[in-house]
Amino acid sequence: MNMKKFKSTLLIMLCVVGLSACAKDDVSNTEQNQVEVEQSQNEESENAQINTNVNESDGIDLSNLKYVDYETNRDEKLEEAIHKTMPEYDKETYGPVKYYYNKVDLNGDKKEEIFTVLYGSYVSGSGGGTGLLFDNNYNLVSKFSLVRTPIIISDNKTNGWNDILMYVSGGGIESFYAQMKFDGKTYPSNPSVQSEVKPGTKIEGKAIIANEITPNSGIELN
Repeated sequence: MNMKKFKSTLLIMLCVVGLSACAKDDVSNTEQNQVEVEQSQNEESENAQINTNVNESDGIDLSNLKYVDYETNRDEKLEEAIHKTMPEYDKETYGPVKYYYNKVDLNGDKKEEIFTVLYGSYVSGSGGGTGLLFDNNYNLVSKFSLVRTPIIISDNKTNGWNDILMYVSGGGIESFYAQMKFDGKTYPSNPSVQSEVKPGTKIEGKAIIANEITPNSGIELN
């Protein structure tokens, strides 16, 4: 082989090797991009389920509300009470559950009830979390489904207890604020089938569990 042919052959080999390396880099970059996209989608999906805080007013005047952040201290008695409401729950089987809570006097007896909202695959979904209301002795008063935070505690009362307003959305229905009125023993469990707060209504009261809920917030249930 003369020198001219040798140089041509060598050049062709170098080009082939270079193209092969570029192809491998493209595959590697494509795989990395795919992983990043999947991670991003997973994070968005998780946040969509967990972060259910709403700021929409739907024509309701919320300007006079006082917003109260959820408590950050673990409450062992509250955790015991929560476990009693779901005796079949097992963390290893169903995954972790986080809870958020505030204490508020709903019936004017100077004793604070405890309102808590639970999030986790066992207790929540795209429609919201599970809500539990306990009296000051940690006895269950009411259980709620499809709960989105914040929870509005209206100054208006029914049968001696403050009305609770909950935001309802998803599932193809038009969003609205539902009125949850105490019937003398308990509150309704499903806000989606309760009467709507009429647009233009000015709400007086407070909004509890009002700060943002994220995957890293809340107290994990022992």
